[in-house]
Amino acid sequence: MRDAFNEMCVMFNGKGYEKIMINSLFNQMTLKLPEDSFWRVRKNRMEILVHRETAEGYGTVLGSEGNSMEFLNNRRITFEGGRMVDISHLDSRAFISENFSKENLDRVAGFFIEEDDGHMRMGIILGGMEKKGIINGETMNDGVFAMKGGNLCDESIRLYMDMTDVRVDAVKPGGKIEALLRDRKWIL
Repeated sequence: MRDAFNEMCVMFNGKGYEKIMINSLFNQMTLKLPEDSFWRVRKNRMEILVHRETAEGYGTVLGSEGNSMEFLNNRRITFEGGRMVDISHLDSRAFISENFSKENLDRVAGFFIEEDDGHMRMGIILGGMEKKGIINGETMNDGVFAMKGGNLCDESIRLYMDMTDVRVDAVKPGGKIEALLRDRKWIL
């Protein structure tokens, strides 16, 4: 799978996408990509940085990497201006303050698609992302990374989102929409 992901990264990186749109019964999210964003492969996962202030909409959580956030399973998280603002069926303000108090840990930092044992999953990364290999494949200092739209946070949380009948599209400059995923299948 890694070889296929590497090929897709090469193809996607040449297209200059501006946004990722995720739509399904359980997810309605728009993620803006910083200029010069760069898809990369990490283990069995393709991931891309998103702008720290532009994730809008909601997503339904199915699980988390390492199950560190199992109390979010089957809850809808709503984002405005890139920041987590509501978690269904919880006292959101108190919960976010207690569990995401570190600076920028409540922000969407990235989007990923992965395959594991033939099963495709997707999700979002909260907090920070490694600076190497995200924008033009180069390591950046903190100032440049923040200017490009990255989160300066040394922790991260990966949440898996519901993929029932999911449609993932990429938007090119000028508004042209290209399909990436339809119900766990690549559209290439």
